[in-house]
Amino acid sequence: MIIETFEMLGESTDLTPYSSTYGTVDLTTAGAQKILKWLNRSYRKLCSSQLADGTLIRFRSLERRVFFIPTVVQATVVAAPATNQVQLSGLIQNHGYANWIVDIGAADVNSQGAEQHLVIASDGSANPILTIADTWATTPTVGQLVNVYKKWFACSLNAVNSPASYHTNEFIPVDPKEDFGSALWLYDVRMMKDIRRYDERTPLYKQVLTQLFPAMFWDLETPRGGWPAAGIGGGIEFDVAPSNGYAYELHYYGQAEALTSASQIPVVPDQFTEMVMKWAVKIGMLRDREFDAAYALRKEFEADLQTAAQEGIFRFEYDFAGLYVAED
Repeated sequence: MIIETFEMLGESTDLTPYSSTYGTVDLTTAGAQKILKWLNRSYRKLCSSQLADGTLIRFRSLERRVFFIPTVVQATVVAAPATNQVQLSGLIQNHGYANWIVDIGAADVNSQGAEQHLVIASDGSANPILTIADTWATTPTVGQLVNVYKKWFACSLNAVNSPASYHTNEFIPVDPKEDFGSALWLYDVRMMKDIRRYDERTPLYKQVLTQLFPAMFWDLETPRGGWPAAGIGGGIEFDVAPSNGYAYELHYYGQAEALTSASQIPVVPDQFTEMVMKWAVKIGMLRDREFDAAYALRKEFEADLQTAAQEGIFRFEYDFAGLYVAED
């Protein structure tokens, strides 16, 4: 693909992907690296394209699944500095617990306590002080057990790479930048039922903070100010916090894998492979300020996409209609 793209761009000298042997790609050359970068941008573009009517183009080769198990963290009350605060041991310093839930007085991680409150802020002390959205009905006492959990789950590999900085099973173990595209559907393994995507016609009771059995989910929003660390993003949020230890199967549409070698071929049907090169050539033409040629190639790309997608089929089992294309 690198050679074909190079030739379609008129074999510009600054894009030469060869070193000593003509016709043999050398990925250490500046030209090969630049073309490969354009091809990767084009590959991602193709795999997230949509038709003029808004229909999303999806490739079955990029459908993936992952299992995750929400886990409750048990902490202990150290102090109650204010009527809307509690200081806990057993948590992680500088972690950040905003939008988590505290459950006061639960006997163990599988039990429900007397009071549940939404955390709106936390400090960076060794035993974090958590600020809740309202006030305590009964002030927590020193030594009292507290369950700490949440109903949202971001995608991240941070807990795998730095386990001391995060709680067990805190994230969905998927790379949010290089792998996760969008959630398709969820399956509750223990209850053996699908969890549907939220729609605006369904009543939503976000004030419910007890652990129950989720019935709906939606795409997770990025918090104000961004995530507390790099490598976190994407994911899902349930309508209620899931019970401790219940397994969920998330089916998601993944990102196209990065092309890293001259012989690597995109995992899409053959009729779409040429379109990856066309869009890469369009990027090169824009660099060379050949705007008319770039625009013409863009229109050709869109026409080719419409034609090539005719072999796909519509799928309606997800909450959005998509035209899916599979390998022969």
